[in-house]
Amino acid sequence: MAKMKKSGKYDGVFKLYDAVKERPNIKKYLASDRRAEYSQGIWRHYPELDE
Repeated sequence: MAKMKKSGKYDGVFKLYDAVKERPNIKKYLASDRRAEYSQGIWRHYPELDE
């Protein structure tokens, strides 16, 4: 992700991501204990996205 962010090619996507995180209800959820910890759990791994 750092490589993609540094490239500047996806600035709009990263700007949207940051804006969504700042929305009041989403911000409260992200700070709450209801949020599941990040893990590989149900998520699939896509090696082609590891750039």
